[in-house]
Amino acid sequence: MTDALRSDALMPHVRKLAEEIGPRPAGHPAEMRARQYIRQVLSELGYDEIETLPFLTPDTWGYAVGNSLALTLASNLLGTRSRVGRLRAA
Repeated sequence: MTDALRSDALMPHVRKLAEEIGPRPAGHPAEMRARQYIRQVLSELGYDEIETLPFLTPDTWGYAVGNSLALTLASNLLGTRSRVGRLRAA
């Protein structure tokens, strides 16, 4: 195993991607930052021929936030308007 693949050498990259760049849904600006970071690291390791394959994707970030919000609002509404919600309030 090369030095670049040791766990102590990989952890700074994992932290950079997971903590600093954070979630990166397809098409989101964070995905671009992660791609640029990975290309830079690979280039520094001597990989000069890095190919990027473009692809089309819907904006998934809005769906992730919107669905969670809709489910939260629906459960709160059901909890206050349902029979169980009225029994707890009494």
